[in-house]
Amino acid sequence: MAMKYRAGYCDVCAENQKLERKSGNHVLHLILSIITLGWWVIIWILVAVSSEPWTCSKCGTKKVTVLR
Repeated sequence: MAMKYRAGYCDVCAENQKLERKSGNHVLHLILSIITLGWWVIIWILVAVSSEPWTCSKCGTKKVTVLR
């Protein structure tokens, strides 16, 4: 699993913080999709949809707002 980072506002810290979440390895899923002639895409979609929520890197809470 790879980590993704984004700027956001933490409700607990009451300030802008760096947010983080674990993300699937998309290169691996692409290779497996090619090897299985597209059948792995179903698994890839399920993994992408069920990704973890953003968390504050300072306090670890999930009560955050992602800034765009």
